[in-house]
Amino acid sequence: MGRSDEHPPGRHRLIIILVAVALGVVGIGVMLMLWKPLPERSLVMAGGARGGPYDTFARDYGEILARQGVELRVQTTAGSRQNGELLRDPGSGVDAAFVLGGTMTRSAADDLVSLGTVFYEPVWFFCRCDTSSASIDDLPGPRISIGPYGSGSRDVALDMFELNGVDTTALELLDLTPAEAADSLAAGKIDAAILTAAWEAPAVQRLLLAPHVRLVSFSRADAYVALYPFLTMLKLPMGVASLALNRPPEDVVLVAFKANLVVRRSMHPAL
Repeated sequence: MGRSDEHPPGRHRLIIILVAVALGVVGIGVMLMLWKPLPERSLVMAGGARGGPYDTFARDYGEILARQGVELRVQTTAGSRQNGELLRDPGSGVDAAFVLGGTMTRSAADDLVSLGTVFYEPVWFFCRCDTSSASIDDLPGPRISIGPYGSGSRDVALDMFELNGVDTTALELLDLTPAEAADSLAAGKIDAAILTAAWEAPAVQRLLLAPHVRLVSFSRADAYVALYPFLTMLKLPMGVASLALNRPPEDVVLVAFKANLVVRRSMHPAL
């Protein structure tokens, strides 16, 4: 009787098992490479002062995300600088925030990414003065509101004072909120207020129409933009706040920051 060429049944089973195991290992490897965890269903965004532009935009995002089943919790802060600090602190719990462009160094933002500019934030210099003579280096009086500690407005005002060689020891620098600054300036309790805020900010809208309060034009805006390329020069047309009252009574040149929406680099792409 001749020898059979067929493999024993046990060998067939062993080959099938080895092939199945190999395919399983390959399949698991592919799944691990392609699989991403589902996005979180809740986020925390640092918004800024309650009722301010950052807060308003953050709550708009909350409504949009809610339609996708994601809860957005808005955290009240002093403003841009505190927002940046919270984003850089891994234990803060803040996932996203609005931050002024140019106020965060590249090394400090290695773990962060900007999703883009949301709106402009001009630097508003209001005073009880004649705009033809007022300027950052020729203030109408010592009582100046520059914003709360931790706000972008305060940082910007102090930088501009330093840039223009202003002796701040001779000034009474006040940490008023935009609303408090608008009330105090309109009532004549302070001499000037420097705000960094969007056009829509209630304090800006109020001061544009307040009697005896003028908006100062940045006559050297080109120089500011040349020194700080992250700034943008804007023109506020005469009468744009009120044609009936002709406020402002002349074109006003402003310098503006870009308000960026910044998130942690680890945020899920779907969000």
